[in-house]
Amino acid sequence: MAASRSVRWVLRWGGVLVITGVTLCAASAILAWRWRQVPIGPGTTRISGPLAADGQVDYLAAINEQLSAGVTAENNAAPEVLRVVGMKDESPAWRATELRLLAMPDPGAGLLVGYAAWRKARGEAVDDADAFDQPLQAAAERVWTADESPKLAAYITSQKDALDALEIAVQRERFYVPVIMGDGATTTGDRPAILQAHILAQQPLRAAGNTLLARAMLRLGAGDATGFERDVRAADALSRLLVQSPSVIEY
Repeated sequence: MAASRSVRWVLRWGGVLVITGVTLCAASAILAWRWRQVPIGPGTTRISGPLAADGQVDYLAAINEQLSAGVTAENNAAPEVLRVVGMKDESPAWRATELRLLAMPDPGAGLLVGYAAWRKARGEAVDDADAFDQPLQAAAERVWTADESPKLAAYITSQKDALDALEIAVQRERFYVPVIMGDGATTTGDRPAILQAHILAQQPLRAAGNTLLARAMLRLGAGDATGFERDVRAADALSRLLVQSPSVIEY
């Protein structure tokens, strides 16, 4: 009997303690939610700028202000990289505004000729794999020799000036292309969303990186370890520059 009473006592007061603890936790959570809120208003939160002409937050200006901090004409690699990969795939209005903001001449199609375009210029047939640079991607992932793929080796050799220029360009520390709207507007103003901002075309940049890596693997296949290292370092530097851009697409 004594043991039974002890068990009942433990269960009774144990239940009381559990209920009390749960009640206190709930009360604490409610009080914390009520008292720790920060009301949004002039007393706690205010935006001093940048503002568009209509008084709305100018998100483009805010993004560009952050991205351009510390960027100079001397350390910005973007103009030199764009001179290599070109801007022909961009809309005329966007391209004209970017050229003005970057104070650079129009690079047109750029120094680097794509593999598919190079084959077309030689009167050769081009399939979907060539159009999407699949041969370059494959060559960038393994050591190979000119004997294995003489046509691709000839293409890479023909792009020496462009690749060497890219190697020099990526030695700069920053990569800044102003974020603007697709129609060339430099302010959000009454635009409904910052998502309307245009992102620099990525395919030419990916092609440039793949071409560098394909040349690196070709050089390694020929026993040129120094040239291999230079190209790999250049491709790595290019990727590190591109991730300074504001979106996740560049990653």
